[in-house]
Amino acid sequence: MSARVTTAGVEIQTRSEVAEETKAKLRLKPGFSGTFNLEPESPVGELIDALSEREADLQALILEVARGKDPATAGGAFLDMVLALTGTKRLAAKPSTAPGRCHGVNGTVLDPSAGDVVIQLDATGENWRLTGGPYTIPVGGSVDVAVESVDTGAKQAATTGQAGWTIQTPVSGWTGFESTADATLGRDSEEPGPARLRRLQEVAGAGKASTEAISADVSQVSGVSYVRTYSNRKLVTDADGLPGKSVNVVVEGGADADIAKAIFESVSGGIETHGAVSVQHVDSHGNAHTIKFDRVADVLLWVTVTVTTSTSETVYPANGDALIETAILEYGAALQPGEDALPSAMEFAAKSLKLTGVDDVQVTIVGDDGSGPPPASGAPSGAYVRAKTSIAIRNRGKLSSDRVAVVQV
Repeated sequence: MSARVTTAGVEIQTRSEVAEETKAKLRLKPGFSGTFNLEPESPVGELIDALSEREADLQALILEVARGKDPATAGGAFLDMVLALTGTKRLAAKPSTAPGRCHGVNGTVLDPSAGDVVIQLDATGENWRLTGGPYTIPVGGSVDVAVESVDTGAKQAATTGQAGWTIQTPVSGWTGFESTADATLGRDSEEPGPARLRRLQEVAGAGKASTEAISADVSQVSGVSYVRTYSNRKLVTDADGLPGKSVNVVVEGGADADIAKAIFESVSGGIETHGAVSVQHVDSHGNAHTIKFDRVADVLLWVTVTVTTSTSETVYPANGDALIETAILEYGAALQPGEDALPSAMEFAAKSLKLTGVDDVQVTIVGDDGSGPPPASGAPSGAYVRAKTSIAIRNRGKLSSDRVAVVQV
């Protein structure tokens, strides 16, 4: 049969199917008919097997090329070519960034343009480097700087004093570094799944009125990092508080006026917009329209990680608390709007470190969305529980190093 194209796509044979078909065709030839030995252990049988393997590999290659044309299955360079057909580009990898402070002798110059100036976060072993500059340490003995991770991706660096960092590029007069706030996480090169979804959103942007098309239009606004559109086609308010016959755009980043313009130009006439943010948009005829949408609001999460070390027969590492805290923060940084915060997932992140000296890890959590009284002394008023914190569609769970406590028992 060999490989063939049908209405279902490209169909190929297995290695054994190729071999059996080859034997059947040889039996029709005068020299191979009757009792001629074509068994696998015979010389001709071994030749058939080798040729069948090659034929099956070629057919598999044809199938991969065909799949490379399909946006749903393409990967690697093929996916990049499919994305290029609609002008979509895969998001490039970028490093994590953080603010910091360098300490040392008055007059010491740290110049990243002359070569990497590197420090290492002891808790993770990740290297970071100074950016911008040059920086000159003043009389006070410290200067604020910016740093980025040497490797791209979501590299966590919580607020950490000088004792938690090691200078990797010695500079005379430079004595220490500290990070002064949690890192803004970078990203790896965009995975195929998100790239395919973004392509669909951008293609949908050619149309109007659908939730995908509205999201696609708003996603093109400068500075927008997240957008999702919800609609309620019924006449009554739904469970998410969305009035009947309305749309709700939930967005992060971008200027209010630009977002309102994108929504106005994408939503069908007669459909109301809903949200806490209200912007007056003036159309080309000078008419004012009230456009509403929502911003992603943080739900502050407090987490206590209880690590059982007292019963273990092995030694818990000195930096174990810091490693667990980093794992929890990386989980928090990956939370998307509307995604519930799960203690079980945080426990999995901590246990995945496979630290010695740990017999058990339990996480309790409490969230504060700001709707109640402000937390006293930086602590939430609710009780810590080992249960999920539900996050509404317009919220995102937010962790920071000062709200993660690792406790050994």
